[in-house]
Amino acid sequence: MINPQITYRGMAHSPAFDDRIRELAGKLEEFNPKITSCHVIVDERDRHKRKGKHFQVRVDVHVPGAEIVASLKESEDPYLAATEAFHVLMRQLDEALDKRRGETKRHHGLGDAAILPELREDMGGDGSSASDAADSRGSPSP
Repeated sequence: MINPQITYRGMAHSPAFDDRIRELAGKLEEFNPKITSCHVIVDERDRHKRKGKHFQVRVDVHVPGAEIVASLKESEDPYLAATEAFHVLMRQLDEALDKRRGETKRHHGLGDAAILPELREDMGGDGSSASDAADSRGSPSP
């Protein structure tokens, strides 16, 4: 299991928060066992003094091939910021893995043409376009 390096800035060290970060890092390692290092920076910011303190969590992960995947989230709740940062990181790792496998999604600018004729008919159109389908449903007149 990877042991994340945890850095606190502007706040006291928290053993309970360390445990949560280790738990999230463990899930991350289950998701991608090729992670070589993980560095988490927890920064307490007091930009919004009237609304309370904000916590910014940054997670940097190294995987083979010298790729660095990082995520940054901010919230008034440090646990929420950490959870969101790791969630974003999982998506980034998944996208990077798909890209390495050549499984990237390709979006062709097909617009209405991408809607199958059967679906257009179900939407109330004659199969020519999605805008025709909206017109044929009868919009209220002004």
